Amino acid sequence: MRGLVLSVVCLAVLAGCGKTSNKEKLLFDGYTFKTSIKDVKEDPQMFDVTVKGANQSRTGAEDAGRYEATRYCVVNYGNSKLEWLVVKETSDGEVKVEQDTLLLRGRCEA
Repeated sequence: MRGLVLSVVCLAVLAGCGKTSNKEKLLFDGYTFKTSIKDVKEDPQMFDVTVKGANQSRTGAEDAGRYEATRYCVVNYGNSKLEWLVVKETSDGEVKVEQDTLLLRGRCEA
């Protein structure tokens, strides 16, 4: 009986340790960004990341894109090794932001 009560108490404590929400908001440079990632059909290890709201903070948008890419590589290829490829850049070598959206391209290393 004592073991049963102890088990119930332990389960109740563990149940209270879970997340309260499935969608946890992450802040990058003090802002939240909506990110999406898609693999490139010709090469499944290659991906495009879009980060909306990039005009809030360029640094934050780039960090949010890197986070999403790293997560994608870990989930799909088991490691965080990736190579960044330039998609569109300005004359000074900066990645271009179009209509408040940052577009990045990378490739996971298997």
